[in-house]
Amino acid sequence: MTEQKITINRAPVLTLWAAVVAERMGFEPGEAPSLGKAVSGLNAQTKGRPLGIFAPTA
Repeated sequence: MTEQKITINRAPVLTLWAAVVAERMGFEPGEAPSLGKAVSGLNAQTKGRPLGIFAPTA
């Protein structure tokens, strides 16, 4: 059998997770995806700066 690898982009998974957490914390269903996207974006910035993908902000 050949070994198959699956690659998953973490950003959509983190966005969904954060949206579900926001809903369970009492945020409206329309607000939760926006909060999830914000969490995912902040995480990407935090991870990307040391890698040189994003320039540090002032």
